[in-house]
Amino acid sequence: MIDQRSQLGNLFLEDSDRILHPKPQEKPHAQARITSQIPQPPQQP
Repeated sequence: MIDQRSQLGNLFLEDSDRILHPKPQEKPHAQARITSQIPQPPQQP
């Protein structure tokens, strides 16, 4: 259980580091991933 949580934590940290400090060729991909992961609020009329 602790091993799984630490693995997930490491994956999250790696993802965050890649998003915060992306290499030039990774930047568009990282931004696209962030945008796709953020739920869009329904448009209010």
